[in-house]
Amino acid sequence: MTVSESNVAAFFGNQGFLVCRIPEATEERPDYWIVRNSFRAAVEVKEISESDLEKAVRREVETHGQCDSYDSRDDSKTLRRLISKSNDQLKKLCINGEPGILVVQDVRPFWTKNLWMEEALKQAMFGDFVIWRSAPHPSIMLPTKTTEVQFGRNRSNTGSKNRSVSAVGILHHDSDLGDTTLSLYHNPFAHHRLNLPLASAGKIREFVINTVTQYGQFIENDE
Repeated sequence: MTVSESNVAAFFGNQGFLVCRIPEATEERPDYWIVRNSFRAAVEVKEISESDLEKAVRREVETHGQCDSYDSRDDSKTLRRLISKSNDQLKKLCINGEPGILVVQDVRPFWTKNLWMEEALKQAMFGDFVIWRSAPHPSIMLPTKTTEVQFGRNRSNTGSKNRSVSAVGILHHDSDLGDTTLSLYHNPFAHHRLNLPLASAGKIREFVINTVTQYGQFIENDE
């Protein structure tokens, strides 16, 4: 069991869910069923840990207080891969209307952790950040301006892809406060929409995308 799998099981258990480990099989399947009253969902857990390059960069920073430069990992690409793999696992068991939840935890230390994972996830789910700018002919003497801001290519979630993932959750752990929270980002294209009985004390927050035609934003769902 990975650190993230243990953390996710403990988190849902603390929120009043019955957490049932799904037995391993020859084919990869989700990690858990979570159950509370009439609600049941399959949960797959993925962990983002340091790459060898990130470890080397962190050691350099911790030793010398700085590093020269390096190309940071594209977490959107990582998340797209995790979403696609999780979809294949979730659809094996989500066959009677159960939602499927992918929960991701970034266990990298501060220097290499993504502090804006929501943005990386948004681009993973709905496409790259694309800005369209006008470019008038120099003879017209007009300034360039932004005409459109859209989602571009490389989207993992569409009306025909990865629809067994009802939502992607980001598990946050504040080591200073010893507090763990979960942010759930709904997939508007999911076969089975997530209707989670929310826990108290704000430990679980849900977000929906306000548009996928323009470059939308995740909006908190308070319903």
